[in-house]
Amino acid sequence: MLNLATMTVTLKPDLEQELAARARAKGLTTEEFVNRVLERLVAQEKPAAELSAEERARILESGSRIIRSAVAAF
Repeated sequence: MLNLATMTVTLKPDLEQELAARARAKGLTTEEFVNRVLERLVAQEKPAAELSAEERARILESGSRIIRSAVAAF
């Protein structure tokens, strides 16, 4: 059985629209698309345990930019 977690993220309207459009273009729900993008992004990054506190804070602060880059590459 697949375990799922729920997370609420506040997005800028233009980012939300872009994610929804890209999801539709691939025949996916926005949730499915975002999950795939994030899975790919996480696979490319160092595990959180290997990051310093400063690196974790920087990643959290730039989350919107990171997601935009991952979406563009998808």
